[in-house]
Amino acid sequence: MATSKSDKRIARTVKAQQVDIDEFEAVDAQIVSARDELLILVKKSPHDALSKFKLSLVNGLLGRANGLLVKDRPIANFEQFDVDEIPSASDAVIVLGQYLAALENLRARNIKANRYGQWYWVIDGEISERRTYGPRSLEK
Repeated sequence: MATSKSDKRIARTVKAQQVDIDEFEAVDAQIVSARDELLILVKKSPHDALSKFKLSLVNGLLGRANGLLVKDRPIANFEQFDVDEIPSASDAVIVLGQYLAALENLRARNIKANRYGQWYWVIDGEISERRTYGPRSLEK
């Protein structure tokens, strides 16, 4: 059976969106993990500066999140921390928290529950087969 150009284009579009969901879920989980680890440090010494290694990890996560958020970045004109002005761990925790909130807003706008209350990602205006969890605001 021959595959039409239209079918190939649709398959590429779905694949690209699948990658975006995969990237979103990876970045979200990694930012949660980084924030949780930094919270432990903040409780011990809130004003200690991040090491250059930790700063590079945080900046890498922020860069990936910026690629997903595009115009919905949580802090205007902020892309990442300046490596010459190393932030404190508490500064990083605050920024990561803002990014997590922005990522959750993006996710909440792109998911829907089916008639059974199960949550799925929406792709091209249609509920996909890619399951997720409900908006965090509903968990409270």
